[in-house]
Amino acid sequence: MKTNPPSAEDAQSPAEQDGRGDPAAPAAATGTKKTRKDGKPKAPKATAAEISKRVEELLRLKLDGAQFHDIVQYASEKGWGVVDRQLCEYMRRADDLLRERQEKSRSRLLAYHRAARRALYARSLQSADYRTALAVLDSEAKLTGLFDDTKKLEHLAATLLAKVADLEAAAHAHRADRPTTLPASRDPAGGQADRGDSGEPVPLPSS
Repeated sequence: MKTNPPSAEDAQSPAEQDGRGDPAAPAAATGTKKTRKDGKPKAPKATAAEISKRVEELLRLKLDGAQFHDIVQYASEKGWGVVDRQLCEYMRRADDLLRERQEKSRSRLLAYHRAARRALYARSLQSADYRTALAVLDSEAKLTGLFDDTKKLEHLAATLLAKVADLEAAAHAHRADRPTTLPASRDPAGGQADRGDSGEPVPLPSS
């Protein structure tokens, strides 16, 4: 039995037959881009490595004297897509990074100065230059703050001595202002006579 080939209308899908489909139309996007409140597209979340790099860049900008508005403009030009609150967090991390590096640098510098003084002290002893050796020891003690506690104790002792002296002066002035009481005596009309050295009443002369 001979069959007829399907017509062009039969080969179309039901949607195309109804006029709802367009084979030439591109496929619709399956997802939508996220946007911020201001309508701009939201940048993808930065990785830890990218955040560290941004913090380093902000640190260099701050060392060059950049202000917050300069940093905001820089982040916008770089396309970071972050809000001011996130920039403040980056700046806080930059400050912490700078403080950490300064502490490490200070520790290395202190270690270098101590090592240099130890070497100079050894050479001074070898050459019998004891005056220089003593000066080097004194310098190292000042460098490490060895004399700071002694100075504090001396200042405290001087303060306490001054307070003790003030208290003694106030007590002496109080004793000087207090009136001296003498033994009471009565005249002949009062009926009590003065007492002699033995404590016995001295007879009054008769008239």
